[in-house]
Amino acid sequence: MEPSRSFIVVLQEAIPSRNIKLDDLPGQGRLDVLCRVITSCLFLSNGFRRDTQLVAVFEKTHTFLVIQGNKVRGLNPDERSLGGILRDVFSGEKIPGMWYGPGTLEMVLKELHNWKVMVLDPRGKPFQEPIEERVAFVLGDHLGFSSHSRDLLSSYPFLSLSVNVDYLTSQTVAILHYICDKNL
Repeated sequence: MEPSRSFIVVLQEAIPSRNIKLDDLPGQGRLDVLCRVITSCLFLSNGFRRDTQLVAVFEKTHTFLVIQGNKVRGLNPDERSLGGILRDVFSGEKIPGMWYGPGTLEMVLKELHNWKVMVLDPRGKPFQEPIEERVAFVLGDHLGFSSHSRDLLSSYPFLSLSVNVDYLTSQTVAILHYICDKNL
């Protein structure tokens, strides 16, 4: 099954490293945010979302990580375990369904030419769009989007799930899955 949902998360501070300290994921550019997003994006009660992929774009290092739910194996949903897997991937170890390498948000967006792209942002218009089969949601980390990322995303609709609440990135992913799932 090819992914029909894609979550692109732009991480401003996170630095992929083979020296990840599993006891201090927040202190390493907020890698804890990425671990929570992985859990919200890919895990179900008894398996993985086979229709979903996650693309994490690391702005500081001009690299990205792709995790495909239909191919990934050997992940557990807790942050410490995910931090260990990330450390292995960033060190060059091959993990089924995960790819890490050079890349930028601009490159990722160019690959989405056949996808409906929506940017989730607390300052966006109220989310009322119908969900289509191949949808890509672009989200920022705990800092939101850098001005460079905002410029790259300016041609896509900026949408918000709430006018009064700023959700965590991982919560936003879970809400978007709920919206998509109930429309199936």
